[in-house]
Amino acid sequence: MPKVIILVRGAPRSCLGVKNCSLALQVGTEYESAQTTADGDLAFCTEFEWAADRYGDLYGRGPAIVRQNDGQRFIYLAWLDDRRKMFRRIKLFVRQFATPPQQGPFQVILSGIDGKGMPACSTAKVVEEV
Repeated sequence: MPKVIILVRGAPRSCLGVKNCSLALQVGTEYESAQTTADGDLAFCTEFEWAADRYGDLYGRGPAIVRQNDGQRFIYLAWLDDRRKMFRRIKLFVRQFATPPQQGPFQVILSGIDGKGMPACSTAKVVEEV
């Protein structure tokens, strides 16, 4: 299965009174840690592919994809405290992704902070896609 690489730029290391907070990819009930790039960005890599439903509409699928009751699909990135308890999370809707080729990984880039300089949460917007 092809992969999507999610890069998060500028993610804080302490936030909202929580020292040593971290951002993780939520896969089911588990959290996968990020790799730190040479530029200090956080990188997550997960399996992702486009599939067609019975009407021919494309949707994303993979182990980290969550499906809402209305059919929308997204990926959760969870902010964890030093005991690995989630206290906040980012929802990244798959509909924001351009339809990539089926081979090879593609990247989406997000900001780790919101407009007020706080840790990003709620629905994230893709800043750039490579």
